[in-house]
Amino acid sequence: CGDHAGERYARAGEEGPLTCVNESDLEALLRPANDLRELRPITLPDTDVQAIDLTVGGDTLHIEDADGEWTYRLTRGGAAPVTGEVDPDAFSEWLTSIRALETIDAEVIDDAELGRRGLRAPRATLVMHGRGSAPDHTLSMGGSDMRGVFVRRDEELVSLVVPTEVEQRLSVTIVHFLPRRLLRERAEGMAQLVTTGETAQTLERDGDGDFELSAPIQAAADGAAARDLARRLATLEAARFVAETAAPEHGLSPPRMTARFRFEGPLAGDAEAPEEEDDGHGHDHGDEPEGPSAPPREHRLVIGAATEGGAFAQLDARPEVFVLPTPVLELLEKALVSTDLLRTGRSELTGVSIERDGATIDVTHDGAFFMARGERIPEERFEPVLMSIERMRGESARYGVSFDPALSVTVSREADAAPPVRYTLRIGPAGAT
Repeated sequence: CGDHAGERYARAGEEGPLTCVNESDLEALLRPANDLRELRPITLPDTDVQAIDLTVGGDTLHIEDADGEWTYRLTRGGAAPVTGEVDPDAFSEWLTSIRALETIDAEVIDDAELGRRGLRAPRATLVMHGRGSAPDHTLSMGGSDMRGVFVRRDEELVSLVVPTEVEQRLSVTIVHFLPRRLLRERAEGMAQLVTTGETAQTLERDGDGDFELSAPIQAAADGAAARDLARRLATLEAARFVAETAAPEHGLSPPRMTARFRFEGPLAGDAEAPEEEDDGHGHDHGDEPEGPSAPPREHRLVIGAATEGGAFAQLDARPEVFVLPTPVLELLEKALVSTDLLRTGRSELTGVSIERDGATIDVTHDGAFFMARGERIPEERFEPVLMSIERMRGESARYGVSFDPALSVTVSREADAAPPVRYTLRIGPAGAT
């Protein structure tokens, strides 16, 4: 613009006056075309997708939303189609994962280059059918080079280069779309759990509705952990599905662990029976059921190799492999014995025998005071022992562990206390794990 550095001539319309404008004000208009190009492989929003058709060779997958019911139809070669339910959230995540693929390069190419890049006869074709007035869109996947995989939107003469992850996303499989909720039971209906593996144990619900262990030892269970596990199994969800059938790398044959668990009583979602109205005659109608019931349901969970977020697993007769979430896995591998078994309240205590380094001290309670060797023990000296026994609580547990104790404490309790009336705490050396 003459002698004005950093300015350019400009005119509004065909007859407007000639003016000078700052080049900095024109930056948005001077950007190269590639900076303005849409680089996402998929541009159609999830809410605008009514159905898809994914074709890879002779295999096809059709997914459709019919009045809020998402279903799939999978056909492999000339085999009969397989149909089932689709989780709409999982479907949305799948679309989002493709849309989020980072485009490595975008190149304008001619028709001949389309053929050379495998985009004229693509390896995979994804057709997204628009909902309502939304347009249909097609994504084609061709060959690849050292940078990544070539894809093309609709009939554009533009080749996008995206990461090789797109090959896994555009494979004809149902694992991306299966509902992750696997069971719908009532947590309070879990009656038994039997596990095999490194921490083999049997957990059962007693007549009062509390959990107890019947194997490998008979003992009270950790109520909080058992209830948490029952809740998680009743509403079991997969972290994600990974395969339609098991493969050696999943470690499921043989498995590292199995869990059989049984539910009894009403199914989740069963309506409670209405309460009977008082008929005015004070009749006792007996132990009539309070709601709908159902036959016992037993499930078998097979757990294999560890993977990101948990472990590979299969449920019942289903062939699909999914990832069992870490929180469920940790509870199944946890020794569910109560961590309060070591505690005894001072009001129940009748005696303590402490053995250490070959020496034994026997302490008894004469109804008023604690005595040792015929002499009364000052309360302030015995208080730390009483507090230790009263507050002792395990942090974790393991079955079948043996060690040489550095200290043994035998506790005797009142005859009417909860069993056992007498037990021995064997305590390992300081600093042991």
